[in-house]
Amino acid sequence: MSHYIRQTAVKKQRRFFSMFVLFFLIAEFALSPMQALAENDWNIIILPKREEYFAYPGDQLRGTLKVRNDGEAVLENLVPNIKNFGANDEETGDPRIIEDDVAYKYALAPWVTFDQTPVTVQPNESVDFEYVINVPADALPGGHYGVLYLSQINPSEGETAVGILSNIGSLLLVTVLGDVQTKGEIVEFYAGKKVYEYLPVDLYLRMRNTGNVHFRPVGTIFIYDWRNRMVGTIPLNESGGAVMPESIRKYESLWAEAFLVEEYVRDETGTVVRDEEGNKEQELKINWKQLNLFRLGKYTAKAVISVDTGEQDEVYEITTSFWVIPWKLILLIFISIFVLIVLIRSGMRWYRKTIIKQYEARRKAHFMQDTKKAEHTIKKEKMRERIRSKKEKEQQQEREQTDSERK
Repeated sequence: MSHYIRQTAVKKQRRFFSMFVLFFLIAEFALSPMQALAENDWNIIILPKREEYFAYPGDQLRGTLKVRNDGEAVLENLVPNIKNFGANDEETGDPRIIEDDVAYKYALAPWVTFDQTPVTVQPNESVDFEYVINVPADALPGGHYGVLYLSQINPSEGETAVGILSNIGSLLLVTVLGDVQTKGEIVEFYAGKKVYEYLPVDLYLRMRNTGNVHFRPVGTIFIYDWRNRMVGTIPLNESGGAVMPESIRKYESLWAEAFLVEEYVRDETGTVVRDEEGNKEQELKINWKQLNLFRLGKYTAKAVISVDTGEQDEVYEITTSFWVIPWKLILLIFISIFVLIVLIRSGMRWYRKTIIKQYEARRKAHFMQDTKKAEHTIKKEKMRERIRSKKEKEQQQEREQTDSERK
């Protein structure tokens, strides 16, 4: 009895662990070739990263999951599995694994079967797992979603224990044709902040899927300055991330085309450096080649989004605004101008005082020189007057003497 209870508990724990790992499957619908790196030198590549099918009710589809062992360990008793998935509640596009016993109208897992026995994959070898998708005759039109992943079967004491071997998988997206409704609406479009000191500006678009099949919005965000001149464009949803039915997905876009841009500080390995409080460190970068792109003032962002409905493209437009005010730089410029004005005014006052002193000194020198000249002239005039008086006296005496001699 105790042995049975112990084995039951182990199976429950392993099932819980399996579900926990599956919650971290596939960050988005568009990833680089899917690779799992686990303990014991496991290095597994699963292809394709995503497979999409279109089918009518009652159709049968076949596919292949390719698995390559790029590690050094031998992978024994591998089997493929599938789980349903939907959108998570964080609006990030990460899938949310849905248990088999949960009612889910977009389920795909019950339709998929595998007919291959467990296989062993040697290092640097590959294996193909075949699967069949049997679309029920009464299948609901719209999208149905599952994720393929690998398990390793470890027979022990007559029991079959299932352990998760890979923490990634391959997405299956099946669209059942019929009354397929591709509909969406913009919930919100906004900037991360109302006022930025420097670029980049982070813009967020939240889009809701009101239909019954996934879609991938594409578009462009146009940036206009306060003069209504277009000063930049940003592609929207370059990765091709999908919006799942009856969910909201948030798309982030960055506008970083500017003369002054704040960038994250990275170490030699390319990892973002964090401070003691865990915040990402940033530093101001100067793009001298974009000197003409100095950002200042109010800007308006206009998002133009297109959704392919199958019959035509549905176009949506929405705008938001934000400010770019490099207040520290502006404050530094004002302080520099103020200091420059003070220095200029002080210099002008010093210059004026110097000029006045020089003028007074020259004026005084000229006055002294003129005074000396005047005194010299006066002396000369007095001397001339004495000489004249003396000559006149001599002449008078001579006349008197002459008159006396005549008598």
